[in-house]
Amino acid sequence: MSSQPVHDPDNRPERLVSGGQTAPQLGRWSRAVPDPNLEDAAIPHLWDWLPAPLERRVRALRQKRWQFVSCSTPGWVLCCAIADAGFAGNAFVYAVNTGSGAVHRLLSISPGAAGVQVGGSSCEDEHGFARGGQRLRIANHAQGRHFALQGQGRFDAEGGDFEIDLQFESEPGDRHFALSVPLPGGRWNYTHKFGGFRVRGVARIGAATLRFDPAHCLGCSDYTRLAALRHTVWRWVSLATVLPDGRRFALNLVQPAPCVPGGPSENMLWIDGQPEQIHNASLQVDAMGWRVQADGLQLVMRPIALYRQTLKVPLLRHRLDHHVGAWSGFVETSRGRIELQDVFGLGEDNDSWW
Repeated sequence: MSSQPVHDPDNRPERLVSGGQTAPQLGRWSRAVPDPNLEDAAIPHLWDWLPAPLERRVRALRQKRWQFVSCSTPGWVLCCAIADAGFAGNAFVYAVNTGSGAVHRLLSISPGAAGVQVGGSSCEDEHGFARGGQRLRIANHAQGRHFALQGQGRFDAEGGDFEIDLQFESEPGDRHFALSVPLPGGRWNYTHKFGGFRVRGVARIGAATLRFDPAHCLGCSDYTRLAALRHTVWRWVSLATVLPDGRRFALNLVQPAPCVPGGPSENMLWIDGQPEQIHNASLQVDAMGWRVQADGLQLVMRPIALYRQTLKVPLLRHRLDHHVGAWSGFVETSRGRIELQDVFGLGEDNDSWW
């Protein structure tokens, strides 16, 4: 069975939680929601008996939001995120030399999200991080169809300086997806994703200068907001490439894959910006690497590098592994079989008590 074309509605809501409502609107749309205001949705928690102003403050600690972006150019994979987890902020940037496996990395985890600002949507909002001489900025515009990634500072350890100035641009007919779904325990999740942005600009990574040509360099973006469960685990695969015939191809897979009951999930691929649904995805990772299977899809990763975050403090535990590698295999699509050979991308393995 191959992946199936989908045509999500364009008329997304302006807000997820309408006035007087306590639950968000659920569904999947082809454009980002301007105000995915999950902070206005009720969730069960131990302190929901408090007076409304105090209860809202407690509820805010369960709200997580971030934007993660990735892109590649010959010889390099570059990834960046700005995140607000309520009790802490997390900003990181790393660059992997796909030839040597060397990783240049910067990580900042700040109590109370000090120095981190994540906007309320991915449509027109900006997200930023500033600490000392380190700066990161993601500026969304054109209803989330374009954004700028800019940054400067110094990598941890002996990684050298970095300076990033990149533009991520959708083509006019590209169809993104925005998905609003329930989670177990009366929680909620919203995500806006797209794979296959054309990327242009320059990044300086230590002594190397990376030039991104939009004819050959593609990127992906993930803007997510959720009222998180206390313990959250997931695996996620993201990659984008220009096929030998010139078409753009991108893949987004997650496990577990929350969905509207009886409705679609976020397991998708894009061919030249047009989405197709993938069914029955299984993402496995162990000492042998990553293996992905779904209806009409088989992929394996040749590992190149590992970027890892860990945090262990009272009441909180966090492990995030990004395996960067070269993916090979096949995908059966409505437009025929696509063979992939050494396509650079990532597999994310997350396990957090937060």
